[in-house]
This record gives sequence, C-alpha cells and structure tokens, in this order.
Amino acid sequence: MRAAFVGVSLIVLLSSCASDSLSPSTGSHESIIYEVEYVNNAWGYAHNGFYVSTAGAVHTYDIARTGQTWKDTSTGYYSAEELYLKFSHRDSLVGYIDRSTLIRVNALVESAKCGTYSDTVCVGADMGARTYNVYSYVPEIQRYQRMTLRLEGDWTFHNTSRSAMDLVEWLNQVISPH
Repeated sequence: MRAAFVGVSLIVLLSSCASDSLSPSTGSHESIIYEVEYVNNAWGYAHNGFYVSTAGAVHTYDIARTGQTWKDTSTGYYSAEELYLKFSHRDSLVGYIDRSTLIRVNALVESAKCGTYSDTVCVGADMGARTYNVYSYVPEIQRYQRMTLRLEGDWTFHNTSRSAMDLVEWLNQVISPH
C-alpha cells in the first residue's frame, strides 16, 4: 500500500514538473518566460541559450548541437508548444530562481513594455546575435508575446526603459555562473 502511494505521488510530482516550465497559470506573476538566446551563422551554425520558466527553473538549450535548426516563423506570438519545441533541444536544468526574486523581476515587465527603443546600429560582422527576450502570456489569444529587451552583436539596439535595463542586468547575473 505504501509503495503504491509513493509511486502515485512520484508520478504526480514528475508530471507536474514536466509541464510546469511552459504552462501559463492564472497568476500574472507566473505567466512570464525569460530568454537569453545566441545565434551565429558565420563559420558554422550556433544556436543556444538560457530560459527561465514561469516557475523559475533556469534551463539551457542548444539547438545547433542536435544537428537541427529552428526557424522563427512567428509574428512575435508563440504557443506554449512552439516555445517547447524551441527550448527542448538538449534542454538542461541548471538552477532555480526563488519565488520572491521572480515576483520582483516580473513586476518590471509591464513598465518595460512602455519603453522606447534605441536606434539600431551596426557594430561589427560575424559576431552573431545575443538577444534578451521576455515572453508574456496573453490569455485572450492563448499565446506568449515576445518583447526584445536588448540585441547585441553585428547589430545592436535596446529598450531604453530603466525596467528593461534592470531585467537585462538580472538576466546576465542569472546566466553568468553557467
């Protein structure tokens, strides 16, 4: 009997963890995914990054190492399934963000949406692109809307709001130990 209870509990726990990373919830503080993505097609193909799930799990992904490519064909809106397909390539869990930090940084997203963008400037060649993105869930259309906070590489631009700059700084702290 006890073994059956432990088995059922483990199945429930694992199934909730598996679906947690890209499932929007009803709380606004849990409907945001953060991403730092690097793409470079010069001298080969590189496409990898980090994402922070709605529950605060920090993952890495590496599309190029799977021998596949991922083409962004969206108009800036993504289903959870589309994001899962992108992030599931060599997905590795590397850490967690505590709930209080997640609530604090999620509160910055709304004001970042009001920010304006700097001019786009060419600063190099063959450097690739590192993009800092936030995906906010829009329940009315059941899609995540992408907002780019910053683009660095051959071309560069950024959201000029203080909130967006704070989010980029926070994301750099999240990915720096990895």
